[in-house]
Amino acid sequence: MDKWSDEWKLDQLSQLRSDWNDCNRCGLSETRNLVVFGEGHPSARIMFIGEAPGEEEDEKGIPFCGASGNLFQGFLLAAGIDKNAVFVTNILGCRPPGNRDPQLVERDACLERIHKLIYLIDPLLVVPVGAIALKALAKGRDWSILEKSGSLFSSAHPFFKTPGDQNGMAVPGLVFPKVDGEKRKYCLEYDMIPIVHPAFVLRNDSFDPDTNKFSTKGWAEKTGDILKSIRSLVDDLSAEHERIYQSARRQAW
Repeated sequence: MDKWSDEWKLDQLSQLRSDWNDCNRCGLSETRNLVVFGEGHPSARIMFIGEAPGEEEDEKGIPFCGASGNLFQGFLLAAGIDKNAVFVTNILGCRPPGNRDPQLVERDACLERIHKLIYLIDPLLVVPVGAIALKALAKGRDWSILEKSGSLFSSAHPFFKTPGDQNGMAVPGLVFPKVDGEKRKYCLEYDMIPIVHPAFVLRNDSFDPDTNKFSTKGWAEKTGDILKSIRSLVDDLSAEHERIYQSARRQAW
């Protein structure tokens, strides 16, 4: 099969899932029910990365299910984003007991999986969902999700990217993975726009059961607007990549 084809990616993702289904890299392996690996399209243009599995996710092994997941699906639908065309996962593959915040050692133990998923899926845009996801992907920066929600953090220009390498790993110094002895280091570059977690919206926005809508000018409305801008940006990025790809093909002829 051709490298970077959907078939090849599905095979790689299946192997990666098998590697992590019996993970014991941190203490959460002793309390979890199922590893929540991630679900979605192998060549998704948008990759959503949440925080950690909740109780229902832990029982079903599926990310973003339950009340938060239902709201998340509603956000995607309203923004015109096909839920079958994205990839969804969490920073942590295992549920912390009582849904507590992940410990740093637990988060770091799972980042290898996240980095490999980003590399294999090769999305045009990564969307951290919630404060924990943003901090894990912000490369050491202690950013506030409320301040940075909707902000675009951009990687290298697509001109420097090659097919199967949309994340800019061809740029000198940004090679995936770097190898230092036996330790693998991951230095991915990607466009990123964070959003607040749907659970935060459920806790902080007023919901009117009569109209079946959240209050205006709340986080639900803001998040909906951000997701619409994300859809538009990804359409533009896709068009730009296609122009660059066709230009390279013409030059090759």
